[in-house]
Amino acid sequence: FVDWVEDQKDFDLTRIGVVGHSRGGKAALVAGVLDNRFSLVCSNNSGCGGAKLNRMKLPESEYYKSFLHFKVTYWFCERMAKVFPGREDVIERDQDEWLALVAPRKLCVASATEDLWAGPAGERAAAESAKRVWKLYGLENFVKYHIRKGKHDLTPFDWRHYLDAMFESGASDWENSSVTSLNRLPPRTYSVPLRSEKDALSGKLDVDSPYRMSLNGPWKISWTGDPKLRVKGFEAEDFDDGDWFTIPVPACVELHGFGSPGYVNWRYPHKYDWPRIRDRQSGKADYNPVSSYRRKFTLPGDWKSRRVILRFDGVYSAYYVWINGRKVGYAEDSKLPSEFDVTGFVKEGENTLAVEVYRWCDGSYLEDQDMTRYSGIFRDVTLWSMPKDGIWDFTVKTRPVDGYENWSLELELENGDAASLYDAENKKVADLTKLSDSRFKLQFRPQLWSAEKPYLYTLVVRKGDDIRMRRVGFKDQKIIGNAIYVNGRKIKFRGVNRHETSPVYGRSVTLDEMIRDIELMKRYNFDTVRTSHYPNHRLWYDLCDRYGLYVMAEANVEGHEPMYGKHGLGRFKTWKRSIVERNERNVLFYRNHPSVVFWSLGNETGHGPCFTAAMAAVKEIDNTRIVQWEPWNNESDVDARMYRSIAWLEQRGRLGAGLPLLSEKELGENIQLNDYKGNQSADKPFFMCEYAHAMGNALGNFEEYWQLFYKYDSLTGGCIWDWVDQ
Repeated sequence: FVDWVEDQKDFDLTRIGVVGHSRGGKAALVAGVLDNRFSLVCSNNSGCGGAKLNRMKLPESEYYKSFLHFKVTYWFCERMAKVFPGREDVIERDQDEWLALVAPRKLCVASATEDLWAGPAGERAAAESAKRVWKLYGLENFVKYHIRKGKHDLTPFDWRHYLDAMFESGASDWENSSVTSLNRLPPRTYSVPLRSEKDALSGKLDVDSPYRMSLNGPWKISWTGDPKLRVKGFEAEDFDDGDWFTIPVPACVELHGFGSPGYVNWRYPHKYDWPRIRDRQSGKADYNPVSSYRRKFTLPGDWKSRRVILRFDGVYSAYYVWINGRKVGYAEDSKLPSEFDVTGFVKEGENTLAVEVYRWCDGSYLEDQDMTRYSGIFRDVTLWSMPKDGIWDFTVKTRPVDGYENWSLELELENGDAASLYDAENKKVADLTKLSDSRFKLQFRPQLWSAEKPYLYTLVVRKGDDIRMRRVGFKDQKIIGNAIYVNGRKIKFRGVNRHETSPVYGRSVTLDEMIRDIELMKRYNFDTVRTSHYPNHRLWYDLCDRYGLYVMAEANVEGHEPMYGKHGLGRFKTWKRSIVERNERNVLFYRNHPSVVFWSLGNETGHGPCFTAAMAAVKEIDNTRIVQWEPWNNESDVDARMYRSIAWLEQRGRLGAGLPLLSEKELGENIQLNDYKGNQSADKPFFMCEYAHAMGNALGNFEEYWQLFYKYDSLTGGCIWDWVDQ
């Protein structure tokens, strides 16, 4: 095995996995040849004669730990460490956790041995037991079993058997749902350090900072449709990219001649075979376009001794990052920012930044939105710096006290020094009172924020030399009875679904285009926008705060092709981590925006335990907002449906009002309020998250819809589909 690996220096050794079954019925996984890391992990109770954990340290330069499994001995570990210098992670997990990790790899080999400890009957029983477990994970067609006679020593034939299986179906990071990022920093509210408190009061939408440097502009690019043909070693500082093309960043690469954009409604643009990426027509692994980017940069001289952060606001759909030839990290979730600490990677003088972008990844199975599909670095790239003991994140909450006259402003800022609040005329309202090392509070009678009067204050927070700002509004939202109230007033949401789309730039929407959209919305009496069906550019939320729009902030989750039945992605443990993480990160990035009234867990994806967990995670972070989940109303704070008829809406309004439901003869159609998306509840508000489908149409029955919205308290309004053809 070691000899075989040593011969594969030029082969793309990404992820490998071997599953072994023993009398204990445990799964053992050998996983992960990735760059300089070789990872051996297995269960600590293999049953093979009670094999126990052995920790072995090689020379300090090749610090190494490993489990012993079968006859994986010291010489094996020593030689592997020489091939892949680095560290070994030792992970102990129970069987369910193992299977959750193994399942995304779609392994196709499992081994059971007739040995001296268990005997043929015992090992065969273990294999049969394992088959039942694999079936639970939908992997029964991917597992091949072979029973070997004799001892545990693995022969060359056995290794060949394993290797064939591993590299037939071994998963790379971008085909592994258990890997969503590597070395990515925690999500945070957006802020950058300022030179002085005065800078916070400039009134600019995006405040200037000497500690932020844009990396937008011309980059070098090489593109290929086949991942195997991507340029290797391009991250090296001395790599010659002289014959590469130049592309602006941000941009969708397809609009610059690299591949083709494609409009798809509900089906995947690649083969439906999660988490693998295969060509839709051929089923082969030879089409998943890769864009390799390079550019140079030099840090400002006054950033010395500061912590340096690299930020990507949006990249389709998975990418690796290198600085000066050293790998920084990896990220998925194309619609949320990813930040990396690059302090230890950058140097004085010229630096080289390299990014390898894959058009599709396992995360693309959760990004099946009805829209034109693009790829590339389509949002801003930024470097920013902060004091090494500076501010990473802070949380702002506003709460009414004794009605809606007096309010409290509550700030959580770990080890913060001070905080001050300024009004819209830049007059200081007061300094917040420090209650503890991380808690601050101010109580006074503010002007309130609403879509009609979006009054904003400026909060300035300080920790040592680190000064940050955040515009805040005083607003709360509550469900009272079966109606929704904002600041104590009953609301009807006059909304629209908005995709980020530009006729010129595709998904790379400019600030001018955002302003044009929001001014048109305000001009024509919209007060609500749903970010269909993913988080938008960070400046869109700032614009909604400033101009006054209520926001349904949707997570980047849509698995449309599997639909709502037994194949719905929310039913499978494989997707739990990604679904929960995408929702958590959405909330943590945008929770401090007063415009956000609703969180939405995503769109048009089959419900299951993954979304139950996501709902709980969202409420754990923010229990002040309303959570909407249209695919399963039973667990949503509000009932929601799409494209219901006038008669259906009349019946739903009567349900909420406690009136007798009408017959089929009276309504003119047979209305079923309860269906595969759950039950409609008389004690919940109803929100029509999509209606009046306006793609090429003229919003028929629109007046009748609004007559019903105003007629019944429980009918709270909705969002037209959609703003601009997506």
